[in-house]
Amino acid sequence: MNPHDLRVVDDSDERNHGTHFEDFMSETLGVPSDFFLRLGEDDDWAFVIKSHALLEASLNHLLIKRFGDDRLKDLVSTMDTSDRRRGKLGFIVAMELLPKAHTDFISLLSALRNKLVHHVTNLGFCFEAYFAKLDSNQRKNWSDSLTQLFNMGLTIELEGTGKVVDREQIIAHHPRLAITLALQIIMSTVLLADLARTHDPESHPKQFAIRFSYKPRQ
Repeated sequence: MNPHDLRVVDDSDERNHGTHFEDFMSETLGVPSDFFLRLGEDDDWAFVIKSHALLEASLNHLLIKRFGDDRLKDLVSTMDTSDRRRGKLGFIVAMELLPKAHTDFISLLSALRNKLVHHVTNLGFCFEAYFAKLDSNQRKNWSDSLTQLFNMGLTIELEGTGKVVDREQIIAHHPRLAITLALQIIMSTVLLADLARTHDPESHPKQFAIRFSYKPRQ
């Protein structure tokens, strides 16, 4: 996987909307432009922790803008992410700020992150062993969550051929790639909400497509 090939585009104006996403990453969230490149170099433990940190930054921004008061930044940033009664996810679900497919994935990634960060024995975490230990229902939760997200505008093409790759194969055999793509989809939704607030409703894009060029290892 080459993280440089991962980009958010809109078929009507790829360059313009790709720029929107890059600006959102660097200027709004304060994330380095090479974040995904560096993420690909980390071990699985660090990958989960950093992915969740990026997700949290996006959710913080979504809530603060919805509340319309930047003075809430510190308060929102300290809220638990996945608590559906008192945390960020509770507000997001109650105000219908994200689709269910998004919030289901957020719950799963947050639960995994919490498991890893609170026990030093998990420093050697790897996805292969983790998924091997899950029961059938737990594996189905991950698969269903990612499948629902990917059905919201994701195309994966085999590099150099234009052929579409089976998304189920990506989910089953490339969990890091699947999670990276899920992050892109959620961030794109938050970005669209931003554009809807700050641009003429008739001029901003209604939907982004995520096109990923995939090159299998030889």
